[in-house]
Amino acid sequence: MATKVTQQSFFSRLGNSIKGIFFGIILFFGSFVLLWWNEGNAVQQYKRLNEVMIAAAEISPDEVPTVSGRHLVHVSGQTRTGDVLEDPAFGLSVSDTIHLQRRVEMYQWEERSQSETRTKVGGGQETVTTYSYQTTWSGRVIDSNNFYEQDPNRRNPGSMPFSDRTVSASTVELGALLLHPSIISQIGGYETLTVSAEALTLPPKGQMQGEYLFIGQNPASPQVGDVRIQFRTVPAGNVSIIAGLQGNELNRSWMDSTGSAYSRVQSGLHSKEAMIAQAEQEVKMLTWILRLVGWIVMSSGLGMFLSPLRVMSDILPFFGRIVGAGLGLISGLVAAVLSLVTIAVAWVAVRPLIGIPLLIVAVVLLVVVFRKTRKAPVATPAPA
Repeated sequence: MATKVTQQSFFSRLGNSIKGIFFGIILFFGSFVLLWWNEGNAVQQYKRLNEVMIAAAEISPDEVPTVSGRHLVHVSGQTRTGDVLEDPAFGLSVSDTIHLQRRVEMYQWEERSQSETRTKVGGGQETVTTYSYQTTWSGRVIDSNNFYEQDPNRRNPGSMPFSDRTVSASTVELGALLLHPSIISQIGGYETLTVSAEALTLPPKGQMQGEYLFIGQNPASPQVGDVRIQFRTVPAGNVSIIAGLQGNELNRSWMDSTGSAYSRVQSGLHSKEAMIAQAEQEVKMLTWILRLVGWIVMSSGLGMFLSPLRVMSDILPFFGRIVGAGLGLISGLVAAVLSLVTIAVAWVAVRPLIGIPLLIVAVVLLVVVFRKTRKAPVATPAPA
């Protein structure tokens, strides 16, 4: 464990906060672009899914429609493949499998830090950072040269002896239909593959430990540099697909009205309606996530724009905490109202019946915030 103490003077903090005004302005106006694009994209995605719902024809996987050209279809059924997938580094081979994946982790030192900042009288700040070190399994190489405390007993290897790897079947059938590689790549549902030591070509110091191939001296007490490898597969099974159909091949040949290709693959047997409903839920979730991101970006931009006021008030730390809390509240409220206004205006442009009520709510909130935050009139003292 190590500790680092850094000092920053009042004038240094004030200078940095003034420089930050420029970046605050960029974040503030950039949030409007993000929010506007997000709403337009959501509307476009809903329109696209509605178009897919209408265009996708239900077909049986065992009968290829006698039609020409590119068509959008929905089909469900059992996949199969005659390909044998191999991992030659370990002599592993599996059949009736869509994907075979190798995941590699190495036991390494990891640095963690925790900082505490104290504001002192006069506006300066002192930051105390505590670094702690522990060993952990990691799928990436941790560079110990970047550790704050350099200790020769705390060094990580510079590379892994093996890397992650995924191989996929090239020929997958769904009834009488063939799947294009772009469709095969969308099939998910990975499962852990437990193999015996006899089914593998073990490297030196290699041994099976549960679901892992462990490479080292003692699995119960791993040392830095030891490696464990997990194999995962996507077995051939039931899938549901919405994709373009050319001849007997399912691919991404169908284009919507905007000229964009569309396809969707889900594990299991699902109706077209269920697949579209799931896609709409994903669009809704992403839209709300980006709305939250837009609000955070706008609030942060306002906070950076107002940060010189916070720094100047920190001359008296207690007063600075009060001012900082007030500025944070104001930034959050103003960002919330402006975000709602932006979302409402974006919807007015495409869906007035939704956008106009949102705009009314936004205006009401704007009035409420203005009334709550404006300066109250000073009372005139009564004559003696």
